[in-house]
Amino acid sequence: MTRDPSRYRPGVGLILTEGRGRVWLGQRAGGYEGEQLPQGGIEPGETIEDAVWRELEEEVGTRNAELLGSTKEWTFYDFPPESSHRDLWDGQRHRWFVLRFLGDQSELDPAGVAEPEFEGWRWATPDEAIAAVVTFKQPVYRFAFTELARFLQ
Repeated sequence: MTRDPSRYRPGVGLILTEGRGRVWLGQRAGGYEGEQLPQGGIEPGETIEDAVWRELEEEVGTRNAELLGSTKEWTFYDFPPESSHRDLWDGQRHRWFVLRFLGDQSELDPAGVAEPEFEGWRWATPDEAIAAVVTFKQPVYRFAFTELARFLQ
């Protein structure tokens, strides 16, 4: 399927690892279904790497991490037909980045940020993260974990 990239909101996806193969997985706030990895849009005039650090701080509550690598390609997913976002976009496209958390677990406070998107979190295996995310994002998660697996060991 050929997609017009201009119809997909550009963003970054973050895989924050604790260095033993597990990843940070957030419980979405505001009544949204499921758990997910941190992700967010790239603001106008912002570099993709600046978006990585901003989203990490805005969604997880820290910048205390080391950037290890990223996917070479953009991933795409379509919003479900009932999504209110379909007025502006067909879906989202992301470059995925893997980061190793360097701090103390007490620094990870997604509920303590200015506009919380998560109400809780846990360390999970990649397979658990894939199973926990909404169905339409699962292929993207599988791709990102496969391409970035070498950084999760």
